[in-house]
Amino acid sequence: MNLVPIFHDDITEILKDEKPEFTILYIDDIPLRGPATRYEQLDGSYKTVLGNQGMWRFVYEHMINVNRILQYMRYVGGTFSGPKTTICADKITIVGFECSYQGRYHDLAKWLSQYLYFFSFSFLFF
Repeated sequence: MNLVPIFHDDITEILKDEKPEFTILYIDDIPLRGPATRYEQLDGSYKTVLGNQGMWRFVYEHMINVNRILQYMRYVGGTFSGPKTTICADKITIVGFECSYQGRYHDLAKWLSQYLYFFSFSFLFF
């Protein structure tokens, strides 16, 4: 019995209301998408939350979504690995891609190291 597909199916059911707007599951990872905008203003600053001028609106919205998904998992008894959990990062590497507000790009260093590793062995056989 393979537990990864069972886990994936369970998490898919638990978070079905959050897909695809806030998360798209990948094997045993639960990436959370932040807001589509940072609410940048003409002066270069970011819009803040009414009543709390120290809190950027896009951070507040993301934390509301993170909290909701964590509560779903808490309700069903789910746990997360602390060292493997990243919350509110400006940039993160997921499956060889650098993901950030600007978009998704190949992690060039990882790609180059894999490319060189592959070709170093392929020349041994020619």
